[in-house]
Amino acid sequence: MNTMANVGAKLKGANETWIGFIIAEYQIALFVGASVFGKFIPHLTPKYMITIGLFVAGICSALFGVLQWSPSGATFIAVGMTTRTIEGLGVASFFATTEMCYGVGMIFGPAIGGLLNQLGDEHLSGHGFCLPFFIMGSLLLLGSLLMRILLPEIDPAKLNSTDESESLGKTSVLGVLSNINITVNVIISVNCFLLIGFNEATLELYIADFADLSPTTMGGIFVISGALYAGFNQVWAYFAEKMSNCHPLCIIGCTSSLVAFSIVGPLPFFGGDSQLWLTILAQVFLGLGMGGQFVGSFVQGLRETLKSGYPDNVSTYAVVSGIYSSSFALGSAIGPALGGILVAQFQYRMATVPIAALQLLMVILLKHLTVN
Repeated sequence: MNTMANVGAKLKGANETWIGFIIAEYQIALFVGASVFGKFIPHLTPKYMITIGLFVAGICSALFGVLQWSPSGATFIAVGMTTRTIEGLGVASFFATTEMCYGVGMIFGPAIGGLLNQLGDEHLSGHGFCLPFFIMGSLLLLGSLLMRILLPEIDPAKLNSTDESESLGKTSVLGVLSNINITVNVIISVNCFLLIGFNEATLELYIADFADLSPTTMGGIFVISGALYAGFNQVWAYFAEKMSNCHPLCIIGCTSSLVAFSIVGPLPFFGGDSQLWLTILAQVFLGLGMGGQFVGSFVQGLRETLKSGYPDNVSTYAVVSGIYSSSFALGSAIGPALGGILVAQFQYRMATVPIAALQLLMVILLKHLTVN
């Protein structure tokens, strides 16, 4: 829905900086919420967290669609950021248990959102902005009801035996992150989702400057990176299982992302005009790069956690899940905020320079760590 939020915010007078912060606010709430809710999984049961989270997210998604009738300017920005914050907290309560489905959402979300936007404009008297949010909110509320009915009840006590409860107290977020080998992998994950956030917040507005595409076609461009991200995850996972150190996968992922942000503009010192085919090709490299970074960092991070002496049980997995969920959200919050500021100040092609430089830095760092 971020691509639809971009369009609506632009029409309501928000500049690139505020558009970035509206998108980032959702991820900031997700970052904070996932940090907390990951610890609650063994106590509140997944059913409770998923049901409540879907309900809150559904209400807020529908409310964001109502902003089509909001006054422009500061009122839209304030109400939009508030709604996205609460929605992010709702998503955080079940995101810690379902983050692997993120790639599937990336495949279908932009295309379906673009199609609904176009149908709303053509058949509902120009109400294209609100339609995707109303339908998404309705589906989330329906999901909340189905989860309430279908998911079995689990006694929290069964999730926490005496040994499990004792290990939960020993497994803390700060304790896990105090190990530099784990922290490095979390940073790789943050970098991966920073790229996603930057891409979602800035690419559509950039393409609109040189190509007149329908919302459906625009959404289809975003499908490319999501499809490759999800489709190649099993390939990356296969190689991760065979390797004692997964950082070479992360290096490949960062290198692919470096290529993506070098050609998407392309970088200003490469010369040439903006080309749609280059932008599409960049989405191919980005999707492949995200998969390598995500799978490599997650598998290696979990290995390093267990190597550090933490027990192989639900408490440890809950904490690790919360950490990585927070890293996803943190990167996805930094990306749009940073992208909005850079694009507003320097335009898109120059804004991609520090993003490409960051990928080069990650490659150099990871090569050094792998050698040593």
